[in-house]
Amino acid sequence: MSSVSAARGQFQGKVGSNRECRCRLVTEDGVEKGAKAPSYDDWSVPDLRDKARQVGIKGRSSMSKKELVPRCAITEPASLGRDRRSFGIVPDNPADRLSNLLGALSLALADQIREVTERAAGVSDAAPAALVSLRESPSERTIEDLRTLVGLTHSGGVRLVDRLAELGYVTRRSRPPGRSVVVTLTQQGADAADRIALARAEVLGRAIRSLSPDEQDLLATSLSTMIGDIARDRLARRADGRPPRGGALCRMCDFTACGREFARCPAQTAAAAVPHPG
Repeated sequence: MSSVSAARGQFQGKVGSNRECRCRLVTEDGVEKGAKAPSYDDWSVPDLRDKARQVGIKGRSSMSKKELVPRCAITEPASLGRDRRSFGIVPDNPADRLSNLLGALSLALADQIREVTERAAGVSDAAPAALVSLRESPSERTIEDLRTLVGLTHSGGVRLVDRLAELGYVTRRSRPPGRSVVVTLTQQGADAADRIALARAEVLGRAIRSLSPDEQDLLATSLSTMIGDIARDRLARRADGRPPRGGALCRMCDFTACGREFARCPAQTAAAAVPHPG
């Protein structure tokens, strides 16, 4: 047990029928050797109490082994299998951990942004994105333009504009020959869009505040590459008649911050590189 608790392990293979997994163990002197990761049932009481200390289990010093084993086991993801919960063992592929961290971060930011932008707008669903899109637009937008930007059906777009008009956020007028309706922000709508953009920026600013300037530069470079790839994938889906749900990738963006005017937006760059027929 001491060799396991003192080592960094890496998973290799799947959990077998005997509830044990093959691992590569790297000891403190850097020597890699094959071993089997024991289950919590095989751990000594001192090791179990040390694990309990790591995960913050209270009252561990007076617990018996029978009490410690299930409490330690429940602190780890059940999907990993019982023996893969052993501390000192880490996933073999760093990309898996990175992907999982990115997923958790994306979900957390999406939840926070939705909460603060809906509060700032006083209206939910696609309305905050619609207001920001209208604010950032350099030209007039029709209901059709707007519903495409925020990922709604035509009827959904009409209902959205009706709701924004009732709140005094937009006005509507017919554009000759009367087949399209132009949507324009009122001053009240522009103020709401400003509040939405500020609330979003504050959430994102808090997310990167612990990073050094160098780390922020590195992250910006990595994110630009990722967004470019995502934009190309989304454009390909649109070309195949399978538009992504949710609307345009940049529907909540601050175009000044992303440098769109100076061709620094990775999504805009990706779109400009796509060949257009004719």
